[in-house]
Amino acid sequence: MGNLFSSTMPTELGKMWSMQGLLNLDDNMLTGPIATELGKLDLIGELNLDTNELTGPIPTELGSISYMRKNLNLESNLLSSAIPSELGNLVKMDEGFHLENNQLSSV
Repeated sequence: MGNLFSSTMPTELGKMWSMQGLLNLDDNMLTGPIATELGKLDLIGELNLDTNELTGPIPTELGSISYMRKNLNLESNLLSSAIPSELGNLVKMDEGFHLENNQLSSV
């Protein structure tokens, strides 16, 4: 179980330019859009935002993360729209994407 944070996603997260480990905000009550500022991260091991109440499209800026080692987990939110083709830039991940249980359409 998460920490039960109930807020919008802080844009300041994008100021942590390098995070070699895991940014894990899963299983909370985060609402609103995914912060586009996360695309400013240069290095991150894994980004886990699953099981929240995040809405709107997946930001194209996430495809600008220079190096994501493990996976991008956005499953079980309220995300909608098309999956951005820019996510194809994240080619160095070991495990890939987890986008299920949203309202997404193909690129």
